[in-house]
Amino acid sequence: MALLEAGVRFQPEILDTMCFPTSLKLPGHQPESTATPAAKDKPTNVPYSALDGLWQMLDRVPELMNSQLKLLAAAVRLVSTLWECQRSAHGAVDLLRAQPGFWGALKACLPGAGALPTAEAGADPLESEALAWKLQIHTCALHILLLELLSVPVGAEYQQRSWIHLHISAGFHSNPCISPTSTAEH
Repeated sequence: MALLEAGVRFQPEILDTMCFPTSLKLPGHQPESTATPAAKDKPTNVPYSALDGLWQMLDRVPELMNSQLKLLAAAVRLVSTLWECQRSAHGAVDLLRAQPGFWGALKACLPGAGALPTAEAGADPLESEALAWKLQIHTCALHILLLELLSVPVGAEYQQRSWIHLHISAGFHSNPCISPTSTAEH
């Protein structure tokens, strides 16, 4: 994932080579090769890409949050880097954004209400390491949401159509960490 992250930042050609073609599709997009009923029965030979692997990890966030924090942190950090570098990674961002379950996976990376992990002096080193990975996961997820919010043009007509507005309306607002009406009490 470090190679992909470096590719996103410094060599977009590497990102394109490793991520495309992919089996991920935009909603409503049907490749021309499967447009006929006879072609639908034929298996497609789309190579497995790094973007496919990234999506498989994101699709398993709850499981990884309990067992593979370091791996999940690397995956969410890569997604955060993709969002930062949308100019060169817009294809990957658009595909991830459009996947059913993407926003739910991102929500699972956020800390629960009042449950931000804290370190204690003299804590077990393994617990401290797990805490550090969880904090990185939370930070990257919040960073993605911030970048998504900043990408929406100002004005109610744009906000009503934005991906993030739709998903905030669908349940993100229950988390005081990202609620637009959060107060200092949270």
